[in-house]
Amino acid sequence: MSFDANLLYVDGDQPDARVYVNGKDTGVTLANADTLGPMMKDGSVTVSAVYHSPDAGRLESNEVVLQNDDSIWLEFPEVEKKEEEPAYAEGSEPPTQEEAPAVEELPVEEAAVSFTESDVAQFTENYLHYSVEAMNVGSFDMVKHFHDPMGKTYKESSEYIDYIVEKGITEDLVYTTVHDVQNNGDSYHVVVEDAYNIFYNDGTATYKEFLSTFKVTEKNGELFIHELLELEELRSEDIH
Repeated sequence: MSFDANLLYVDGDQPDARVYVNGKDTGVTLANADTLGPMMKDGSVTVSAVYHSPDAGRLESNEVVLQNDDSIWLEFPEVEKKEEEPAYAEGSEPPTQEEAPAVEELPVEEAAVSFTESDVAQFTENYLHYSVEAMNVGSFDMVKHFHDPMGKTYKESSEYIDYIVEKGITEDLVYTTVHDVQNNGDSYHVVVEDAYNIFYNDGTATYKEFLSTFKVTEKNGELFIHELLELEELRSEDIH
């Protein structure tokens, strides 16, 4: 059995929307997607996107079944902005600041985590995959949307990519395996084993395996890498 597996150009009318493949969040926005793949184009793969509108909440684009497509366009339904109704009777003057009743400000509670453990595991694996690509091309922009801007990894990832580029190091991701996803109510702790071939600018190379624990948070219906809680090197050996 043969498959037509090629790159796919993806675009749409909401740059901040997240791209989904076969119903799974890739962690990549339309603005950063550009090309995906290689993708099987035999009808077994669907591509769509999800956008969280401030006026309408979660919106889903059209879903495209890949059939020899070189490029696709993902479009969202139009949303009418909510108009605030005046708090005074039509034809009357609005109350002055002194006349207006005081409004008690209530604390805003963060929404509970709404993703499944499988979603979080897939998101973390996608992050590790794109992190290697970002390091190899020297572009933090490729992965900054994975990071919580208020988290520790946002700055750490940017600085590490700069370090990798400066040292002339490249990496190949050999495998990733998520061992555990712990739901803590307002975040997840994800334990993942990952292995890399690391190539240095002097021609040497090393194979390394790690066991890492990430803190993953949710904001506005999206997942973000917040912090690398633990990092243990399991194995290291020269391969050149």
